[in-house]
Formats: sequence, structure tokens, C-alpha cells
Amino acid sequence: MAVVCTPSDVRGIIYLIFCYYSILINAASAGDNGKEITSNDENTDNFQNGTKTFSVRAISPSQVFTMMDTDVHVEINFTVPCENKGEYYSLRIKSTSDRVFSVTELREMDISCDDAVYDDDTPTPERVYNISSGKKVRVIPNEESGTKDPKHHVRRQLLIRDSLLATFRGNLLGVAEAEFNLYRIEPIDKNENQSPGITQMNSNTSNDDDARDTSDYDDYIEEIVGVDTILVTVVRPIRVIDFIFRVVVYVFMVCITISFGCGLNIPVVKEALKKPVAPGIGLGCQYIIMPALGFAIAKLAPVDDPVFALSIFVCGCCPGGGNSNIYTYLLGGDVSLSITMTLISSIVALGVFPLLIYTLGQQFVTEGASIVIPFSGIGSSLAVSVFPLLFGIFLKVKFLKVANLIIKIMRPIVIICIILLMTVGIYSNLYIFKMFDLELILLGAMLPYLGYIMGGLVALSFRQPWERVKTIALETGMQNVGLAFIMMTSSFPPPYGDIAAVVPAASGTMTPIPPFLVAFPYQIYKKYTQRYQQVAQLTDGEVKVVTEGNEQLQIEEKLTSV
Repeated sequence: MAVVCTPSDVRGIIYLIFCYYSILINAASAGDNGKEITSNDENTDNFQNGTKTFSVRAISPSQVFTMMDTDVHVEINFTVPCENKGEYYSLRIKSTSDRVFSVTELREMDISCDDAVYDDDTPTPERVYNISSGKKVRVIPNEESGTKDPKHHVRRQLLIRDSLLATFRGNLLGVAEAEFNLYRIEPIDKNENQSPGITQMNSNTSNDDDARDTSDYDDYIEEIVGVDTILVTVVRPIRVIDFIFRVVVYVFMVCITISFGCGLNIPVVKEALKKPVAPGIGLGCQYIIMPALGFAIAKLAPVDDPVFALSIFVCGCCPGGGNSNIYTYLLGGDVSLSITMTLISSIVALGVFPLLIYTLGQQFVTEGASIVIPFSGIGSSLAVSVFPLLFGIFLKVKFLKVANLIIKIMRPIVIICIILLMTVGIYSNLYIFKMFDLELILLGAMLPYLGYIMGGLVALSFRQPWERVKTIALETGMQNVGLAFIMMTSSFPPPYGDIAAVVPAASGTMTPIPPFLVAFPYQIYKKYTQRYQQVAQLTDGEVKVVTEGNEQLQIEEKLTSV
């Protein structure tokens, strides 16, 4: 706060003393403000108290981006102030997070002030520093004016301006800083006491990155005199295998949906729509229980970044889908009901999904974030579900033999495709698995596993048949988290979108594990214990042989009495 003094003819000496202290207060206040004085030069060197300090700046590229498992070479300009010639410095570069990127070349550089030059041999008025006020002033330098004003003098300084070429290697998605530490190196007298904050080194010392060549002297001290940083961003590369994997997944889902259409029981679908008890239970579980579970887990989970909490909640709001129809088929559930529930859930998602995100989801949205609802993703999921299904129904009505052939080969094709997708999927998304930790794995597993349990319990409470209990449980726990993945990557710039999408990826990875582990033993059990089980019923001289291993096959023979 500035104090204005007006001398008065009453007790003038007191006012003069007061003015003197006011000047001191103003000077201290200006120093506390810490205003940085910057140069008009293109090179943005730092000034503090009229003296340039150590600084670094990336030149080519100016913003450091690299991809995972890729090296980037960065030209960096640096400025080092020297008190006098003959000084030696050590510039050391390290990553603040080796998990994100590492420095592979030029981790340390020795700098000598022998080649230092004065900042400006012909100082301009802009470079004149006023000691009393702490501000730049436009005055004529003393050397030119011949004045003896002690309040003004030219700040001239020895500087080293040079550049280096550093190499950074991207390891994992994320953002970290390349830290540049400047150490002053001085030989020491063994009889002198070591100052606090100064590290004493000798020729036998080897301390990882701090180790350096000390052949010129046996004992020396090093003192850190400057620190500066450059931001390094690691993004995900666009690979051919990612495109191939997505194409294979879509082709696989289309083929499976066509086969489901060939085997769809139209009367069961009509009955489910006329008396929609089971679809209503599934819909309530998907859009009431699952969003509530996602909201509770997001609130209670110990996550540092609110984006992760948002990802958890979005996963809970996604419609049913994914591989629920496939595992319903493999586990002996009601496939017709599963397909019906998936279609209804996808249609309802067009309105309910945005409603949940823009209401409850706003509690997890940070200021300035722009959430993008993936309507195109919902539409494409609906298209992949509807059109192949209608084509399968068409084959069943018009080409029954072709439909029966597709049904016959469906089971082995499904098993082979699941194994192929799991292996290729893990390989193509290996970078995501590198980002998994125990916390993310637990969060990814908690939501679908609780969904299985809650869906099954609700279906049992409504006294649904066992086949429908399995179907409702699978439809509740298995959600189309691909929508959450698309939403996260679309709402945030890279690499933040990819980092936020780790939660949906973890959930999608953990979701099919329990049904996958149960499906194969269940199929083996059915194949070797029930495939050829026969039940003979004698009714009025008629024998009915039913082969349960193939529900399509029913052989009836009529015996004539001898």
C-alpha cells in the first residue's frame, strides 16, 4: 500500500521521518510483488532483480510431443549466467516421470564460462535498472551522461547462450516434465567448512545421474543454482493393427447377429413384448441400478483425477450390449429375450444416456470440460444390432436350409472368434494394460460384477425362470462400455482422452472373465453328459425319442404291434 506524505509546517521533522519510512515500505512492497522484468528480445530470457537467470526453451519442435515407444530429438536453447570467466557448470537433464518418458541421450552437459560474453556491449535505456524503486526506467546511462547519480547504473552480465540436442523416448501415455538442473562446480579446500545445501563430491563418488568426470580435481563442491522445465506429452500412435482389430470385431459381431436372427424364436419375442415383465426387469436394472452403482463407486473410489470418476459413472450409464448375446447363448440362457433386451436398451439409450450424463454426471465434470455424447456410437451399435438381425430373420423365413446350416456351425465359430478376439485384442491394446494398476483393475471389475449379482437377485425376486435369470444377470452386468471409451476420447484432447479411457478399457477387460470361465466348462459338461441323453415315453404304443443335445432334432417312430 502506497503512503502519500505532505509536509506540514507543524512538527515537520516528524513528517520527514515518516516519509523516509514510507519510502522504505514502498521499496519493500515492490520487492515483495516479485514482478519479473522481461526483455524485448525474441529470446525470452528471465530477469530477476535486473539479472538474467538460468532458462531453457525448446526450439525444434517448440512443443514436445512424442509417441509411445518412439524417440524424439529436441533442439533446446539455454542461457546460463556467469559471475566471472573460469567458472564451470554442469547441466543435467532428467524426467519427472520415467514411466511416461525417459531421457535416452545427453543426460549431462559440462559448461565452461570461458566463452561467456557480456549480455549487451552497448546497453540501451530499456536495460537500465533503478535500484531504489525496483523498476525499469528510461534514463541515459552514466557512461554517456557523465552524471554521478548512484541510483542508476547499467546491469551488464556474462552469459553463455548455447543449444543442445536432447533425445526423449515415449514410454506410456501421459504428460510429464523434462527437468533441467544447473549445478555450479567448484574445487574446494579440504580445510574449509562445507556450506549448507552444497554437496561435496570426490573422484570415487558414483551416484547414478550425479556421477561425472572429475579427472581435473580430486575434491569439489556442486551447488544447484537454477532449475527450469519443458513439458513433454506422450500420445498413442495410430497403428494398422488397431484398424484391423476394429474391422474384425465389427465383422464378427455382424456374423454372430445374423446367426442369432436365424435362430430367433419370433413367438418368444412377441410374448416378451406383450407381457414385458422380463424386459422391464432388465431395463430397470440397466438404467436404475447400474447408474446408481456407477455413481456410488465414482464417489467412494479413491481416485485423484475427477476424469477417472467421470469415466466410472459413464460406464454405469451405458446400455446393455457387448457380448451379452454370445454368453447368453453359451450359458444356456434365453437368447431371444437377450436380443430383445439389447435392442430395447439401445433405443432407450438415445434419450436416457444423455439425460444421466447432463444431470448426475455434471458432479464429475471439471470446469471448462466439454462433454461429447457419442450419438454416432449409439447409432452404430443399434445399426449393428438391428440390420444383421433382420437379415437373419429373412434367411429363416425364406431360406430355412441356409439358416439351419448357419445355426449348426455357429457354436464352434463363436468359440474360435472369442479366443481370437481375446488374444488379438490384448496384443493390439497392450499399451492400455501397461497403465493398469491394482486400483484400476478393482474399479473395472467392481461395476460389472456387482451388476451380475444385482441383476440376478432382482430377477430371482420376481420369480423368473432360471434361463431368464441368467439372461437378465448377463444383460445387466455386460454393458456397451465402448460408448464410454468413445465419449472419453472425444471429450478430451490427447493424451488426456486416452488416459480417461483407461477405466472403460479396464471395465471391458474384466467384464467377460466370469462368464468366460464358466462358459467353457458348461459347454464341455453339456457335450459329454447330456448330448445323447434319451428319454423314452410310451404312450398308446408310440415311442418318442428326444435328443436333448440338439433341440432341433426330434425323432418320432410309431411301432406296429406284432
